[in-house]
Amino acid sequence: MLEPKQLERRILVHKELTELQNKFLDALFGPAKGNHAKAMKIAGYSEATNPHHIINSVRTQIIERAELEIKKAQEELVTNIEQKKAELDYAA
Repeated sequence: MLEPKQLERRILVHKELTELQNKFLDALFGPAKGNHAKAMKIAGYSEATNPHHIINSVRTQIIERAELEIKKAQEELVTNIEQKKAELDYAA
C-alpha cells in the first residue's frame, strides 16, 4: 500500500474531473459518510441521474481516496495505541 503523500500525488495526476464529480467525491468522503445517494444530493446532481454512471466515472478516485482514508486511520490507530501503552507503562 502506498504512503498517504504518494496517494495524494497519484490522485492529483488523474484526469480532470468535473465540478460535480469533485463535489460528489468530497461529499462522499465527508458529510455523506459513504452514502452515494446523499453525496449525489449534496453535490447537486439531479434525482434523475443514474448513480451507476456517476460511480463508474469516478471509480478510480473512490478507490484511491478510500485507500488514503484507510492509511490515515491505521496511522491514527497506531498512534493511539502507542500513547495508551506509554500511559500504562508510566502508571505501572
